[in-house]
Amino acid sequence: MRPAVQKIAAAVAAASLSGAALPKAPAEFSISGDEVASSLVSPLHRVDPFELSFDELIQTGESLSSQGSGPYSISPAVSDAQTILSECAGAALTPDGKFGPKTEAAIAKFQRDYGLSTSTPGVLDAATAQRLKEFQFEARIREAHLSELLDWSSSGNPFPLIVEQSRGPYEFFQAVYEAQQLLQEAGFDIGSTGADGRFGTNTGSALSAFQESRGLPPSPSVTLDRNSIEALLYRLPDLETQRSLHRSLGSLYTQELQRAIFGSIARESPAHRDQILQHLASLDRREFPGDMLRDYVKVCITTQFERASELQELVASKGQSDAEGRTILENLAALSVCPLAPPLDGFRSSILVSCIDEALSPAELNQGTKGTCSVTSVLWHFYSVDPSEALRLVRGLCSPEGQVRTRSGDLLSRAPDSLMNIYAADGRTLPERILQSALMDFGDGSDAIYSNERDQHIGEGLVHEKGLTLEELGKVCSAIYGSVFKVKTFTDPDQARAFLQTGCPEGSIISLKWPRNIPLQPPASASQTEEAGHHAVSFLGLRKNGDMVIRNPWGKSSSPSGTEFSNPTRRVLDPATGTEVLPLESWREAFAAVLYRND
Repeated sequence: MRPAVQKIAAAVAAASLSGAALPKAPAEFSISGDEVASSLVSPLHRVDPFELSFDELIQTGESLSSQGSGPYSISPAVSDAQTILSECAGAALTPDGKFGPKTEAAIAKFQRDYGLSTSTPGVLDAATAQRLKEFQFEARIREAHLSELLDWSSSGNPFPLIVEQSRGPYEFFQAVYEAQQLLQEAGFDIGSTGADGRFGTNTGSALSAFQESRGLPPSPSVTLDRNSIEALLYRLPDLETQRSLHRSLGSLYTQELQRAIFGSIARESPAHRDQILQHLASLDRREFPGDMLRDYVKVCITTQFERASELQELVASKGQSDAEGRTILENLAALSVCPLAPPLDGFRSSILVSCIDEALSPAELNQGTKGTCSVTSVLWHFYSVDPSEALRLVRGLCSPEGQVRTRSGDLLSRAPDSLMNIYAADGRTLPERILQSALMDFGDGSDAIYSNERDQHIGEGLVHEKGLTLEELGKVCSAIYGSVFKVKTFTDPDQARAFLQTGCPEGSIISLKWPRNIPLQPPASASQTEEAGHHAVSFLGLRKNGDMVIRNPWGKSSSPSGTEFSNPTRRVLDPATGTEVLPLESWREAFAAVLYRND
């Protein structure tokens, strides 16, 4: 490359590294955004314009034309223009970078459509390139749904304002079409044309009347802005109802709380909304110090009050905190509003209800039809002693990133296929499936991947196995508890009994030799009845007569659906919690090893 060209390339690279944002749209379109740098230090030497990128063409003020292109000229700027014209303006162009007659005609048509004055139509000059870049951004906004516009701005982007306008052949807006439908449902007249996606005078008048009825701040022009979209989607009540709610909640009634209250009941019936308002008005704020009322409201609204009374009990648990200092209620509130992985978007309410159930009653936890007895037994104790941390792990695994740091600092990641077949009837809730699968994947190490669908650890050169060894489960426990766990095996049952009586903490994991899943119908062969594996249960203590009390990870069910586990001999002590009793001789024969906390 010539020295002069190297200097220009270096200057251009420095400018591009400054992080230029989307261009600012023209005033009549009113889409806010940061302006692309409008100038660059003037180069001392000329460079072939066909070597410039699209942004460099804008910055340097160069022009490209079909007459200036040779038979082998391929321009990155022309390729970008062809892509935009093809994808956003309906031109039938192949983005090959060659400036031919079709490209020239498409540029000339675009210039005519958008009033770009040029002495030579069809020339790709800096003004046309700038308008094409703006048009590409506008096209993204034209196709966006109302909810996507809110997501766009919540990710730190400037909010695109769509104002009353009627111009050009491409004026249809998906968001305007949806807003028109919502305005009609709310009783506002948008004119005889109905919902057509075009922001004309009638739509502007209807939107203006809606904004006034909801007490939204006035704007210089009729604008489909963030406040209007939130009010349409979240069905904010009229001014009088807002004032009533304001009086009932006092200073805690902020814009954030308003969105929390109505954001999750979009499209709900007026009767349901009135029920929510009555409940809020009846709350005694003295029971909710600080921001706890706001958190309570977020969770209650999202779960539609299915567990409202139990939620109030969580207020008493505010002293329990996770690794980040959040209480149970704060974690639930964060889960009620935080972004979720796309497959989980429509399941927020059920996820929250399940989390509440499991935080209030760890007995709800079970392994379902999967071979996750080891981690389920751990989670039963973990939820019992550290529910806020358990909810923090669930929240991180449900996020779009699907990752969270444990108390030990280890990275816990969502198992790759734990969100497949989201309606699977495997006997577990979504939080149970996601957390159990992640712990199984973490426990099997880097040489294997746990498949939730197949319920196996899969890796190159590995036998596809179910379950975790106690050593692998110890790795899981050390990570989530932030403590040291050890495995102890015994060849003498009497030594095992002595250890269980004197040195085994409640909640330790006992590995028992257990028959594998034997079908209810007669087995196909004798070997099928003899095949045995290991089953992990939670240790609750030894009785004076030597009987062992355990918590079976099957939970409330006496056995997983469709299978029969008849040995070792045991009896159910409390079917509501899955607590069972193993007689002395029964567990002496079945006992294999114990995993216990050793801080």
